[in-house]
Amino acid sequence: MQAIVANPRDEATPDVQATLHRVVGDTAVKITVLRAAEASPPSPLAPGLIAQIERVTAEMWPGVKVVPTMSSGATDGRLRRNAGIPVYGLAGQFYGNPNAHGMNERIPAAAFYESLEFMTRIVRAMARSGGI
Repeated sequence: MQAIVANPRDEATPDVQATLHRVVGDTAVKITVLRAAEASPPSPLAPGLIAQIERVTAEMWPGVKVVPTMSSGATDGRLRRNAGIPVYGLAGQFYGNPNAHGMNERIPAAAFYESLEFMTRIVRAMARSGGI
C-alpha cells in the first residue's frame, strides 16, 4: 500500500515519519520517504495589511469578521517565502455552491466583480501606504 502524506508546515520529515511509525504500531510496516518536504516558514500577519483588509471588508460587507486562515491547498508560495517574500491569499468572494475544481467550476458574475473590487481597494490602499 502507498499513501501520500503532506507534512504539517512546522514539522520536519523525520518527526512526521516517527509519528507515523508510532501511530501504525506495526514494525513490519515500512514507511519510506520518497521526497522530503521543504521547510517553508509561514508569512507573518502584517498589521498594516490586516488593517486594510479589515477596513475594506467593513466597507463592503458590514459585520463580516476577518479571520486569518491557512489554506490546505497547494501553491508555489513556499518558493517565494523561502526567498524572503511574504505570501498572502485573499478572496473576498461570497456566493453559494462554487463547484470548486469541478468540470463545471463557475462563479456568479456579480461575485467575481465584487471580489475584483475588494482586491483593487486593498492593492490601492497598500500601494498608498508603502506596502507591508
